[in-house]
Amino acid sequence: MIDVRPWSLLGASCLVLFGLSAVGFVKSASAQTPENSEFRAGVLDGTTVNPMVVAPPGTAATVHFYWIDPDDESSGFQLSISLEGNLTVLPDFTIEGTALELIGAEFVDADIDNDDFAIDGDGRELTVGILLDSFPPFDNQVAGPAPVPFELGRVSILTPSTLGDCGTVEFVDGLNGPNGPALSNIVIVNTQSMQNFTTVGAVVCAVGTAFVRSDCNDDGNTDVGDMVYLLNFLFQSGALPPCLEACEANADGALDLADALTIGNFLFSMGPPPPAPFPDCGSVMGTPDCDTFGGC
Repeated sequence: MIDVRPWSLLGASCLVLFGLSAVGFVKSASAQTPENSEFRAGVLDGTTVNPMVVAPPGTAATVHFYWIDPDDESSGFQLSISLEGNLTVLPDFTIEGTALELIGAEFVDADIDNDDFAIDGDGRELTVGILLDSFPPFDNQVAGPAPVPFELGRVSILTPSTLGDCGTVEFVDGLNGPNGPALSNIVIVNTQSMQNFTTVGAVVCAVGTAFVRSDCNDDGNTDVGDMVYLLNFLFQSGALPPCLEACEANADGALDLADALTIGNFLFSMGPPPPAPFPDCGSVMGTPDCDTFGGC
């Protein structure tokens, strides 16, 4: 069961169990630093976290948060995130699909502040609390050692509205939480709050233009009309497609007859769907020719 509630509603029994103070998870008097441990933000590339996250201007980029610790079992996490560069956090933080969901994390709470001029003076921020075991029978649910990045969750962040602009997503200790107390980035190991470990933030950039692969004629659908449009362009001196990358249905780097065949196989012969972005809007690095794509 996942319980999403404000910090102030977290039960006293849970606080006693983990030795947590009333000002968040940090027990500053006994805080320690785990060895070889890191918080990272970005997207996973194999077993490496890439801090560069891109999406078209003004659209949602997904930023993932990871914990790395090759030695320790963990029973809770707290994230204290600052955002700079006109980034906007959407209210969709989730652990869905992560190992934390499989373990059955019992308390997950995310608080968002998108106000640059908020009274607390911290600007835009995201604070997250996760406890794996917060309700009876208190059976000591833990996450095992994480020699490779262990995903803690993800959130959508709107990119800047101007192509090429970037913003940062940084782990910053001491941000004001939703009820005022300062919160820091910590992990709970053996009921103790650990902090001051390595943190590596993310850079979110407005790159490329959103489009749907295979929608060659930019009419909002993938159908035989896209095949005809592409074939006319390739062989009959037809009109230039609004977005050449959208016509590149098999994503092999060449615009040719094989792309029309890919669309036809998908529509009529149970062939595989075109590669992403499909069927939803998305982007790839570059795509300067897609500035006029209207379907997204």
